[in-house]
Amino acid sequence: MKIKKRNIELAVDVCVVMFIVLVYIHFAEEDELLFLGYKIEEMLHIQTDISVIKMQSFIEIIVSGILGSTVVAMFFYVQDYQCEREKMLISAMDFVNKFCKIYSDIPFCRYFESTEYAKLARSYYIEYYNNELLREMKKTTDSYLRTIAKSARRVLKSEIENKKMIETHEAKLELEKYLKEVCKDMNEDSCKECIDDETNTIIKEIDYKIEKSVTAYKQIMEIDLSEYNNLIESVTSFKSYGLFKKLFLKKNLLDAEILPQLYISVKDLWREQRRHIKEQRGIYGKLLAAYRVWNEYKCNTENTLKRIVRILQRTQKYTYTQFSIHNYSGLKKYNKQEMLTLLRILQKSFIEEDEVQIIPDSKPITFSYNKVVYSVVNLKMILLYELTERYEYRIKSSFAMVKDAYENNQHVWSKTYSGDDLRTNFFRI
Repeated sequence: MKIKKRNIELAVDVCVVMFIVLVYIHFAEEDELLFLGYKIEEMLHIQTDISVIKMQSFIEIIVSGILGSTVVAMFFYVQDYQCEREKMLISAMDFVNKFCKIYSDIPFCRYFESTEYAKLARSYYIEYYNNELLREMKKTTDSYLRTIAKSARRVLKSEIENKKMIETHEAKLELEKYLKEVCKDMNEDSCKECIDDETNTIIKEIDYKIEKSVTAYKQIMEIDLSEYNNLIESVTSFKSYGLFKKLFLKKNLLDAEILPQLYISVKDLWREQRRHIKEQRGIYGKLLAAYRVWNEYKCNTENTLKRIVRILQRTQKYTYTQFSIHNYSGLKKYNKQEMLTLLRILQKSFIEEDEVQIIPDSKPITFSYNKVVYSVVNLKMILLYELTERYEYRIKSSFAMVKDAYENNQHVWSKTYSGDDLRTNFFRI
């Protein structure tokens, strides 16, 4: 694509030069052309007796032929460039769709939040698996004690008892106390049944969310961005977004964090350039620093694509770093506390909450959405706008995550619907 751009630029340069030459030759005086001819003959050490009029006509024919051929060639170059650019933007959007599908697999877990109930649920979950580990250790120890001599068995059994490997139920009692307060309006049997269902639900749901989250984050770490990087490196454009396009995007793109280049003023650009120029010493280094800042902050197709890949690279690196810090490869089957810490950090980084007013004069509905998918999809919509001249800002509520949880010890999955999905006027424009 860059070669096609260079071909167009070269064709434009040739057209401009040939047009200037043609205009000069056509409107120049005979004496002026004669003097110019003598100078050329003197430079080339030749002598001719061709008349000025004939030479003028000859040069006009040659130059006009070159000019016409270049204009025709430039027309085909432009068409070829536009087709190639369209194909690359479509390929870039296909990549974005594939990436968003992977990121959309990250689940939201209500027990990873900072509420009082979520803290109690996590404590109970950790206590439950610590007790499971103790039971397994006791079972293994008892099996081993049967295989050794009685004298050694007594000594080893005494040492094990001194370590006080006793199951704890404090977290469970705290959780039950909280749930009893919530279910205080129920009768005793219903309250007990509700508590049992909820404690079982906590274990099942957190186990399910851990497995699903780890699978999603592993897929993110395994994403290969090299092909997408090669694609955006080959994409090029002749100019930045025009004034009217910027105004249109500012009006319709309601979140300034999606594409910050739209909101950078000339004053901010100069300030940033001065900051980088001060760090350089030579004139060439200062000019290069100023150009790099201008190129980084201008609003065009290349920077929109780079913004997408920068977000994906940062999230991928952050995920890998968190898995390395918490030593995921070294986590054991029952090391649930470390696992929960890791997944809570990642959920806080990737998933955010917002509110939407569905019914007027009613309480707003809180929903969760994936920040990465929200930003990347809206950047993709800018690329689609460049191709089709149609733009639609995707609001946060359109990324509301589906219910994927356990209720009453049963797995529940449901789809979310927008207001437009439920409107009965099928014949609206």
